[in-house]
Formats: sequence, structure tokens, C-alpha cells
Amino acid sequence: MTLFCPGTITVGTTAEPFDLGLGFTELEALVLGRDIDIEPETPDLPRQLPFLPAGLKMLDILSPKADLVLAVLRQFPSIKPPPSPVFPGDTNLQAPQHAVRLEELEHLRILANVDPCQIGPIVDQATKLQVLELGDRHVNHIRRRSAHPVERFDPVALPGTIRAVGMHGWMWTDDLSYHSSHTGRPFLDWVAKFPVTPETVSCYPEPFDTAGEAVLSLVRMKGVKTIFQNCLRGILRDKVLKEAKQRGVVVHHTVNPYRPPIFPWPAEE
Repeated sequence: MTLFCPGTITVGTTAEPFDLGLGFTELEALVLGRDIDIEPETPDLPRQLPFLPAGLKMLDILSPKADLVLAVLRQFPSIKPPPSPVFPGDTNLQAPQHAVRLEELEHLRILANVDPCQIGPIVDQATKLQVLELGDRHVNHIRRRSAHPVERFDPVALPGTIRAVGMHGWMWTDDLSYHSSHTGRPFLDWVAKFPVTPETVSCYPEPFDTAGEAVLSLVRMKGVKTIFQNCLRGILRDKVLKEAKQRGVVVHHTVNPYRPPIFPWPAEE
């Protein structure tokens, strides 16, 4: 079963529980579009979203809202628990919920700017993962370690089954560079560090003058066959597409919502 929610939906605004668990126990693919939203949780309005089924194979969240991502992943308590235990009959507070375990997950795409430590447990358990795309909309300094996906997710420690990776909204600054004050080198180094180079790479940086050079580097990276991007312009675009054709690399230009979700990955004949 696949559930695709592309439009504007507000979840969690009714007093009645929004219980999808019974109907979605066989759910294999869940896609939430960019306009999906969720109401803030309060003691009078507990979290309405159901737990994700253990057999889920694809989770694709295009929404930029971190609160929605965390609600879907169930990575935090419904209500912050008190220092003392929650006693029976105490209806004002709820005990912390357990993080979801998605051991069958094959495709994970989360474009919101979420702390990688919140997503880490999901990725660590997904031993069958084939697609990993994450978002980061902070400006990071190349000479300063930070909570960034390229720091949290060491390619050597990730499942060897990964065939497609991507990063959205990235940009690093390097004040000591004579070429440009912005760079995508940490992202490129992250892709190159995979023991088996991913065949498909999604490259969606924040806009800066030399962003397109990252695509050229990916074209020249041995093992990369397909690139999804939105940053090639002008003369550089012509140069990259010409070289990509010579090397047998396919370069797609896609804007929002980037590329369509594909499951199974790659698409079966």
C-alpha cells in the first residue's frame, strides 16, 4: 500500500483521535508533500499521528517543517515528562514514546532542516537502505565541526546497500579561500567516501556563485551515473552537459518538488 499526500492538509486539529494505525499496518510507502502541516501539540490535543508500521519501505517527506518530521518519526515525547515518574491516573502528562523502528526501510528522503541526531536512530537500524537524501539549511563553516549530516552519517558506517544519496540546502563558507567564499567540498567529499560510489546523486545547494561546480565534480566522480540538480547556469551548464554526455552521465534539471519519488528503487521493469 502507498499513501501519497501532495496537497495542503492540516493534521491534528480535531479533538477525536486521528487513528490510521489499523488501516495502515500494511503500508509500504508514505509520501508527504511540501504543503503538509501539523498543529502544535498541547495537553488537550495529544499527538494525532499514528506510529509508522514496522514494514515501511519508503518514507519521503518533502515538507520543510521540522515539527512535522519529528512528529512522523515519533522521536520525542508527546508532552515533556516531569522529573518524577508518571503515576497511573495522571492525565496531564504522558510518558515518553518509543522511537519508531523501521528495519525494512529502503528509501528515506527528509528535506526539512532536522538535527541529524534525530534521524540517526532510523538510519542506523535501516540495514536495507538504498536511498538517503537529507536537508540542511544552515550556512556551515568549513573549518568548524557542526551537527551536519555529513558529520553524523559516516558513509563507511552506512549500509553497503545504498545506491542513491542527496543533500538539499547545503552551503559552506571558507573565509581563507582565494577562489570563492562558499564551497560544496564537504558534500563532495562525503559522496566520494562511500565504499561503493552511489549511482545517483541529488545536488541541491543554497544559491551561490560557484554552486554549479559541484555538479561538474560529480560528473567526474567515477561510479556516478545520474545527477539531479538545480544549480547549473550559463557557460558552466554547457560545459557540464557536454562532459556528462562524453562520460555517459545523465544530468537532470529539476526544481520543486525536485524529482518525483520512486519506489521500488530503481523502478522495476
